Amino acid sequence: MLLGAINLGLLVWALGAYSRRRAMPDIYYSVLLASPAVAAVLLAIGLWFYAGGTRPPGMHIFYGSLSGLGAVGQLAVGRRTALGHRYRARPIVHGFLALFVALLAARAWMAA
Repeated sequence: MLLGAINLGLLVWALGAYSRRRAMPDIYYSVLLASPAVAAVLLAIGLWFYAGGTRPPGMHIFYGSLSGLGAVGQLAVGRRTALGHRYRARPIVHGFLALFVALLAARAWMAA
């Protein structure tokens, strides 16, 4: 649920920047790194359980994989990437990615 909470915060931040017609500030990109980091930790925990013989429902794996894909998308629009420079002044793109990851993380949690 931490992944969803982080992304809801990022969504609110992006919508605030969008409503003020401002580019995403540098500190946003530092906080943005928390989402893929948490997704990586959750993946490691899931793999550890899976290796130990615990098999989660298939939908949990499906939604968890999609939320991980969204976290990779967030890395793709990071500060030092070509897409990050392209979409820095478009906070709605960051908002959509954060909403995507938050909703999928919540759905993966409910499917467990």
